[in-house]
Amino acid sequence: PYLEEIRAAGPRLRIGLLLEAPTGVDVHPENREAALVAARALETLGHHVTPVSPFLFSERATRGFADLIISASTWASPIEDADKLETYIRYRYDRAASFHAGEYAEIAALLQWETRRVNAQWGRDFDVLLTPTTAVPTPLVGSVYDEANNDPAGERLTEFSTISFTAFCNIAGLPALSLPVHTGSNGMPLGAQLVGAPYDEATLLRLGAELEPIFDWQHRQAPLARGAALTGTAAG
Repeated sequence: PYLEEIRAAGPRLRIGLLLEAPTGVDVHPENREAALVAARALETLGHHVTPVSPFLFSERATRGFADLIISASTWASPIEDADKLETYIRYRYDRAASFHAGEYAEIAALLQWETRRVNAQWGRDFDVLLTPTTAVPTPLVGSVYDEANNDPAGERLTEFSTISFTAFCNIAGLPALSLPVHTGSNGMPLGAQLVGAPYDEATLLRLGAELEPIFDWQHRQAPLARGAALTGTAAG
């Protein structure tokens, strides 16, 4: 059970520190600092933090997942009227029809093979991977949505920067935990991400419970949230 797990004394772990985005995008200094702040705290708790350069999927596999697999999943969804779809979702729906079954099978097999290579690093090279949660500070509400709908076939750089450290977890089925350990210059929280081995949520829960008293994030609020609490209105 959750409460029993977070109170359990776990072993001191080998934690790999990754500061460069697997996608190659630039990482904002404040997001990088979030991971470093978490690394220093974990070291004070007795864990061993070491920089690593893990394999986190090839560009071909990543693009195949983002383009072919997600589009095919959209097409396979129970959609009653495709003409009522948002522009970006309709683009995905129609995009799926441009691939054939052989291409899908090829990318699916590549993802299965590379997932085994990715997951084998946990327990062999490190026990937990530590990264920034995103490569950039949190974008404004609606910006990712508008970017996708305004140019569905475009690069969607805002979205790409926000998922650069998290997409490989989705592809490989790895459990991950984001913790608000740092605050940006705008007063908004910045997260550090802990990624565990397959089915090892327990280790992440224990680490989160160890870090919570150090950062005391449950008693901090972002400026807009504080303003809303004082006025009784929703933050815009």
